[in-house]
Amino acid sequence: MNSDTLVEVSGLKTYFYTDEGVVKAVDGVSFDIKKGKTLCVVGESGCGKSITARSILRLVDPPGKIVEGSIKMNKADGSELDITALSLKSNEIRNVRGAEISMIFQEPMSSLSPVHTIGEQVQESIRLHLKLGKEDAKERTIAVLKEVGIPKAEERYDNYPFQLSGGMRQRVMIAMALSCKSRMLIADEPTTALDVTTQANILDLIQGIQKEYDMAVMFITHDLGVVAEIADEAMVMYLGKVVERGPVDAIFHDPKHPYLVSLLKSIPKLSIEKIDRLDSIQGMVPHPFNRPAGCPFHPRCDRVIKGRCDVDAPPRMVLEPEREVTCFLYEEGK
Repeated sequence: MNSDTLVEVSGLKTYFYTDEGVVKAVDGVSFDIKKGKTLCVVGESGCGKSITARSILRLVDPPGKIVEGSIKMNKADGSELDITALSLKSNEIRNVRGAEISMIFQEPMSSLSPVHTIGEQVQESIRLHLKLGKEDAKERTIAVLKEVGIPKAEERYDNYPFQLSGGMRQRVMIAMALSCKSRMLIADEPTTALDVTTQANILDLIQGIQKEYDMAVMFITHDLGVVAEIADEAMVMYLGKVVERGPVDAIFHDPKHPYLVSLLKSIPKLSIEKIDRLDSIQGMVPHPFNRPAGCPFHPRCDRVIKGRCDVDAPPRMVLEPEREVTCFLYEEGK
């Protein structure tokens, strides 16, 4: 691993073995996350974004499991750790969660316990990883709640989640993730169901804390506008595979994969001169039990190569340093 890389994912495959068949939620994903940088992961629902993130922390529930690939991390002491080799019940993986890598989960109301105060829930990881006493942990918890912008943190400490608004609950989730000053933050759609003003505040908060702690951030979102605002690098996923990855400026100004081109075309544009019909991507993401042969996107692609895209899986093509695309259109000689 390079010294500027915090987490390196290689050939990751996470499958779910069900009575109906095998769901290949993540199917051969490779990428790295650099120290202090933001990687945004985008794609439609069901493309494997959240399972990729959960795989990094080994939080995939049965019947899902990692069947192939590696997830390596450069620890703070300079040593390299293979996360996929750790036992799910070991102290090593527990030390990674929260202390080294933290996560903001979707839907804060369902992620927070309704029967424990927010103070108790934020304090739990502080006492576990920082080994503080009860009073010191409470003081640290209140400080973190203030840091994420919760007013009257001393009073809110004893509140239950149902007593807070959606924006405040999301700030509590961020406080839990940042309480131990981890080196990497995974944010799984942290602004879902929030109004635009609260969403902007949450994004500013994450960026500010990232800069203060020099954290790496893996940000999962559907919103390409958010990607353009906060990302250093973007990764586009489709049906468990990475179809394109590169610096955010290159991704937006020179998209390569037909799926990304279609996503960008489907963004509404303000225009007072002409009213055009909004572009859309034909079809739907296939059911995981009915994955198409060849390239998974070919049934919806307007540049499909008959007899090739519907037969063979496209290779990963490296177009330039830090820029790759998985598509037959960019094979040598084309």
